[in-house]
Amino acid sequence: MQKIKNAAHLREQTMQLRIRELELEKTLRKDWADIKETMNLQTLLKKKMADREGGHWLLNTLGIATSLLSKKYLGKAEANIEDRIEKKVEHLGDRIGSILRRNK
Repeated sequence: MQKIKNAAHLREQTMQLRIRELELEKTLRKDWADIKETMNLQTLLKKKMADREGGHWLLNTLGIATSLLSKKYLGKAEANIEDRIEKKVEHLGDRIGSILRRNK
């Protein structure tokens, strides 16, 4: 990071950091969606069943049940991660705001 020389430069750096933050959040959401999809038990069971010629009704039922449970718990984890990100963004905004108020 460069040394801040004046208020305009600080605003420019703040904007660049905000853009970077949004890009990282977008990447994080995409990666999280990919992880949810690959870790989904229903997807894993479908792959396993595709390897076999026919599926047993018990495996199909088990696949549906595990899919519902995994969606429930992964949804809670996703909400938890989003809450943490939002808190960090708010904290960063407060810090930047206090720096800008000091430089006035």
